[in-house]
Amino acid sequence: MSHPELLSPAGNMECLKSAVAAGCNAVYFGGTRFNARHGASGFDIASMKEAVHYTRLHNVKTLLTVNTLVKETEWKDFAVSMEQMAETGIDGVIVQDLGVADHIRRHYPWIALHGSTQMSVHAPDGVRFLEDLGFQRVVLARELSLEDVRRIRECSKIELEVFIHGAMCYSVSGQCLMSSFIGGRSGNRGMCAQPCRLAYRAGDRKPAYLMDMKDMCTLDILPEIVSCGVDSLKIEGRLKSPEYVYGVTSGYRAALDHMLSEETLAESKQEMAQLFNRGGFSRGYWVKAKDSMIEAESPKHQGLRIGKVSEIRGGRIYIASDTPLHAQDVLEIRTEKAPFPSYQLQERNLTDDGCSAWITLERNVRKGLEVYRLIDSALVGRFSNYESPQRPVILSADLTEGRQARLTASCGDTTVTIEGSVVETALEHSMEEAAIRRSLIKTGGTPFVPEDIRIRTEGSIFIPVSALNELRRKALTALEDALCQREQRPYDPLRLGSLQKESGAGVRLEAVLSTEEQWSAAMELKIDHVWFRRERFSRQRIVELIGEAHAAGISCGVSLPYFDVRETWQQEEPWEVPVLVHGLGQTTAFPAEHVFCDMQIPVMNRAAADLIHGYADSLTLSVESSAEELSLVGENRDAIIAYGKIPVMTTRQCLQKEGLKCLHGSGSRILEIRDRKDEPWTAELHCGKSCYNMLYTGHPLWMADRSKVLKKTGAGIWRLLFLDEDLAQTQSVIRSYQEAVKGHSVYDAPDHSIRGHFFKPCL
Repeated sequence: MSHPELLSPAGNMECLKSAVAAGCNAVYFGGTRFNARHGASGFDIASMKEAVHYTRLHNVKTLLTVNTLVKETEWKDFAVSMEQMAETGIDGVIVQDLGVADHIRRHYPWIALHGSTQMSVHAPDGVRFLEDLGFQRVVLARELSLEDVRRIRECSKIELEVFIHGAMCYSVSGQCLMSSFIGGRSGNRGMCAQPCRLAYRAGDRKPAYLMDMKDMCTLDILPEIVSCGVDSLKIEGRLKSPEYVYGVTSGYRAALDHMLSEETLAESKQEMAQLFNRGGFSRGYWVKAKDSMIEAESPKHQGLRIGKVSEIRGGRIYIASDTPLHAQDVLEIRTEKAPFPSYQLQERNLTDDGCSAWITLERNVRKGLEVYRLIDSALVGRFSNYESPQRPVILSADLTEGRQARLTASCGDTTVTIEGSVVETALEHSMEEAAIRRSLIKTGGTPFVPEDIRIRTEGSIFIPVSALNELRRKALTALEDALCQREQRPYDPLRLGSLQKESGAGVRLEAVLSTEEQWSAAMELKIDHVWFRRERFSRQRIVELIGEAHAAGISCGVSLPYFDVRETWQQEEPWEVPVLVHGLGQTTAFPAEHVFCDMQIPVMNRAAADLIHGYADSLTLSVESSAEELSLVGENRDAIIAYGKIPVMTTRQCLQKEGLKCLHGSGSRILEIRDRKDEPWTAELHCGKSCYNMLYTGHPLWMADRSKVLKKTGAGIWRLLFLDEDLAQTQSVIRSYQEAVKGHSVYDAPDHSIRGHFFKPCL
């Protein structure tokens, strides 16, 4: 069985060349806009062309990341940018936005479509949904186990890509709005400020980094991952250095190609940890482990322990190391309190044995403290001083007296033939084959290395060395051009239609309910529609509640769980009422007229809205858009979130377990955590067979006093999210919004409420 593709990150051209030299099969990189790593320098069109040329020359594929949500106001800029990027010859595009995917599929059908991990695909239904849309590959959610991936492979035909190394998001990718709701920087648009790497306090415990995920490393379970039948193994790291890219890629390349000993694997893992680690590695969600995936002490690179402070004398510290030290190494002494003092070693600091050093004494440093090496200059040097790879080429010379010299260059399936000057008649002895070979073998400075040189001569021949050299140069140049040539594709001119909205009658007010008290309030006040959350009510109770709702003349439906890896909802719970879905795969489990898409399937542009309307009766417009932006996209049949604590994370981690103590129970609970500014965040814990948490804003969105703004969006459904409100609070909220629907904005915003992005869109 052939190995899956090894896919490496490239934040810039230097990283790309490092990845190629280390043995990757494909690289992924972003342009200067519309990619999920805004902090990476990215590739402009000129450098993108250079990247494609370089990778094709070395038989490496190029994948472009266009994996952000695109606003309707940006659509024309995106379309122009996409046209330019498509012309560079990229092999595939990784996308999150369904509108972007549809645009690429229609205009550039020769470019492979890959569904980003930002699409949160974690079940077979989601994979089939994208397969039906014309995707060639899906990058699966990182929250899946070996068993989950095997099950998806058995049910799916298209290519599957999985992450095997690098940084982990605390939230399910694509489902994190925390950065957006703290400072307006959207992770779905490549602007994440990484609030999950900050400290939070649970209960009366001291602040800790409760959401700081360790990096993933799967070297020791790589055979098991490969056995799942995946097609591509992805390394995270477009913000990392070229040395990091080379070191990690070469380590996994060796592990894929060779049966490495446990000792060699341990050494490789150690090198990767020295390049970057947050308190060690985890295996991610691939296997169930007792060890935590969280590093609660520090979110920074922690390096590796190399020794301790063994002596303090005369204002200097003596560090005894277990391993050789080098000039330019960066050491850190772990004092009782951060920030820890760090030093960059110079030659004068090192002792003769090379395993110890004297450095200047700092405050709070005492004998016995542990010393860590953050940067190993020798390792960095080894991973940066690589040789550019050369592809093997077969050169076949045909030299016949009185005819033009011919040289054929072959590399893989590509062959070119060049003719040169006429072969002369030798005055004395025919030219020796060794002399011809000496000219043809000189491929230094080119991307090629001779694998074989074949020489055929006829007659008494002579050809000047200069002519042979010129023939070789022309043949290799022609071969390079042939390997990098992009097939010309017909371009389908851009079509941008005008906005056509459906007219509707008034506004429907609906509520998502989590408790019996909230249902009592909704029923008493005759709200238009209710959604019963499947996580918070048993199936039997929901059946009863549906009956109660119908008897009260209130339309109702079931809100499916936010996270579930089952294959098909319709098979296990064939609801006959409308369903509120939160994942792409859930949309295909029910008739379209029964499907209502919630905010977890984000919509920022008309193209995405048009596509989703083919699978659902209604969609929910992005909570990251302003009222002005929403007015360009929304239709009367669509929904906006008008009230409630906004779900900003869906995670398979547990804040209760990390911040306090695991309760080992089933059911749902509410936990409050506080950030460094003492602002609250509300966590909903779902314990049981499939444990996961939902993290919400600590204060609810409130817009009842801004009914004109809500109506400006064009959405005909105003959805109210109820989480932990009691009976009186629920009644007050519903009454306020019933008045707002009538245009009576008489209620002021309550204390500690938020406006979301209605007045200020996300970046």
